[in-house]
Amino acid sequence: MDVNPNKSPLSAQGIPKPTAKKRASEVSPPKSSQKSSPLEGVKEDFALHEAIRASLDAMPEVRRNLVETGRELANDENYPSAENLDELSSLALKQFVEERQGNRDR
Repeated sequence: MDVNPNKSPLSAQGIPKPTAKKRASEVSPPKSSQKSSPLEGVKEDFALHEAIRASLDAMPEVRRNLVETGRELANDENYPSAENLDELSSLALKQFVEERQGNRDR
């Protein structure tokens, strides 16, 4: 049996042989990553930052009275009441049963 040391076993299976590597100076970055100037990305980031800041500035301030009410309710051992819990659990169970029945009909 003759063995050719210059022949790659992979080339017999249809996989192309690797080509010579290019130098870094010969490789160009993908067109999508090329920017018109080095500051282009910074400008885009700054514009996004300005849009977010404007959106935050347009939001209403936190209503202190609602925060205080929330703190009071969180500290109340009887909140939510037994009646509220019963009603909430009934609603959750009803929705669960309806979803299960809806899945069976499909």
